[in-house]
Amino acid sequence: MWNRRLVAGALAALVCLAPPAASADGFFAPFYGRIADAPGANLGRDDPSAFGLSFGWMNGGVFGVETDISFAPDFFGDSDDLLIGDNSVSRFVGNAIRGIPLGSKTGFSVRPYVVGGFGGIRQRVGDFGDLVGFSNINWGYDVGGGAFVYFTKNFGVRGDYRYFKSSFGADDLLGIIGIDPDGDEVDVDFKRYTIAVSLRW
Repeated sequence: MWNRRLVAGALAALVCLAPPAASADGFFAPFYGRIADAPGANLGRDDPSAFGLSFGWMNGGVFGVETDISFAPDFFGDSDDLLIGDNSVSRFVGNAIRGIPLGSKTGFSVRPYVVGGFGGIRQRVGDFGDLVGFSNINWGYDVGGGAFVYFTKNFGVRGDYRYFKSSFGADDLLGIIGIDPDGDEVDVDFKRYTIAVSLRW
């Protein structure tokens, strides 16, 4: 089941990546950051790290599209925890970007932006006490913003904030996130802060 959902999420994200206009420029931004308000925080666990990459195009720095792929190991808690075991959350999201280009296109420039989109958010837990682990994917969305800062035509950095939300199956999560669900699904939301190197062409 999750394989079909992952493919559907990937296709939905790729649909957003229509061929760029002649005046557009592409970017590739590998990033590293932290997750805030992860479900494990309910149990006093540390905020997990996250890493991944974003790539896409922007038309004159004003409108653009982006694919964001990220992975957060130990999302629900330390893998050494006997209750949780090995676990992670990964995301494949297609976004639209609205930016404000400031400065030169060939030298120093700053591009504040807002971003939002949807895609697949996969949760995986290798163990849950004596129960069998699980792995599935659900639809989710993200909204956020940040800024590109380019020092040359092709090289810069990016600071980024994202808010993610998805509905995870209650039967899967059980007590992992410290919630006793009444329905079939539990809405899980969290924040991600990242810094990236941005390559532009």
